[in-house]
Amino acid sequence: MKKLVLIVSFLMCTTVLFSTSTIDYPTLFSDDYKFANKLLANHADLIKKKAAYYHHSVKFSTAIVFPELLRYSIFSDFFETKTLELLYIQSGSSKVDFSIGYFQMKPSFEEQLEQDISTNKRLKQCYSKLLINKKLPIAKQRKIRLQRLKTIDWQLTYLHAFIAICENKFSTINFNNTTEKLTFFATAYNCGYRKKITEIIQKSTQSHFPYGIRYKGPQYSYCAISNYYLTHN
Repeated sequence: MKKLVLIVSFLMCTTVLFSTSTIDYPTLFSDDYKFANKLLANHADLIKKKAAYYHHSVKFSTAIVFPELLRYSIFSDFFETKTLELLYIQSGSSKVDFSIGYFQMKPSFEEQLEQDISTNKRLKQCYSKLLINKKLPIAKQRKIRLQRLKTIDWQLTYLHAFIAICENKFSTINFNNTTEKLTFFATAYNCGYRKKITEIIQKSTQSHFPYGIRYKGPQYSYCAISNYYLTHN
């Protein structure tokens, strides 16, 4: 574990230093960056209320999803999920999975959070409201998830559940500072928190934002943008 901690520290520090030192993200993303800041300002009271209730830092939690707000702004004209929603209700996330809302959460992400909360006594006490009644027809359960994901109130609750799960799941990692922790958590949010620690570390060094791994043009580091927001706002 000591060796792993050293690897985490080294990769995270170098990733952030080299990724954020020369890039002016507000200029680069221009109107999208302004949109993201305005959205957070418009919902500032709710964001603060949620963070206080779950005992998490406002800046840290919003920094995790800040790149998603940029992505939402970039692709907002292309979002039409009604057909996908119907397919999910009928067939589940194993057949169709897609991003919803400002924080770009997927039904499968919501399902994973529910599963992890239900099997942890402490998390279940704090986040029991996220658990959907399993006695309901499966299609009804899926419909409830979709309805929740369309509101920033519920997405904030899911975000804080994600943070709590990661704090429990990765408690053996000795982060030296907030930058390292945010780099890891933001990457886990972006690529999937159920991946192996070493895989999340590797992903933190890659630049596939905002168009994804298949795009061949210039792209940027998700976690570097999160850290930029944390230190400049």
